[in-house]
Amino acid sequence: GVNHDVDHEWVYNDANIDRAKIVWARDMGAGNVELLQFFRDRKVWVLNGDGPAPQPKQYVEPSGSTD
Repeated sequence: GVNHDVDHEWVYNDANIDRAKIVWARDMGAGNVELLQFFRDRKVWVLNGDGPAPQPKQYVEPSGSTD
């Protein structure tokens, strides 16, 4: 976003991402499908790190998406 501080980053992953307790990813819109399929056994949350009070919210697939 416009107010994004590049020195205050949220998205860092462990070297062994498959076994990491938390996997961070940027929202890629339609590109999320591949990531969601790969980590299908995980809970998915959304966090706007540029918001005034970042709070995680459970991810809801946009309507019209297919499985």
